[in-house]
Amino acid sequence: MSFLVKIPIIPLLPFLKLEVSDVPIFICALISGMSSAVPVLIVVTTIRTLFLSSASWPGFIFRMTSVVMIFFLCLSKKKSNIIYKFLCICLGILVYITVKIPINYFLWINIFGISKPLLDDLLFIAVIPFNIIKCILNCILAFGLIEPTKKILYAVKKIFS
Repeated sequence: MSFLVKIPIIPLLPFLKLEVSDVPIFICALISGMSSAVPVLIVVTTIRTLFLSSASWPGFIFRMTSVVMIFFLCLSKKKSNIIYKFLCICLGILVYITVKIPINYFLWINIFGISKPLLDDLLFIAVIPFNIIKCILNCILAFGLIEPTKKILYAVKKIFS
């Protein structure tokens, strides 16, 4: 279902859409850690690439950058201190953007044929803000849904045990 939710968040650039498919992966990271979240990311990204994405293999590369946020989300759960968690998420977003922008830049110019001057113009006014907003919203949704998810998992575990 999360594959189908795509919301444009920058009205002038409707092709930049918020996708919530990272939310279940982020929840997995917060509950089970890297060893569960990374395989889930790989499976979800592969399914998207093969069946649902118009971006094909470059989309796979774009999506795999979420491993950066998975790492920082897992790091954030090491301590219960809210300031520590907030700093981990902020640092995670900064590193995520630092990794994602050169990849976007290279693939958009070389694979999708977007001109360098156009991408230069869009980079700081659209692409970077979009990726920051997307990452923040996905993290907020993941943190907001973690407790209900834990309750559901606990109830299912009780039913099957």
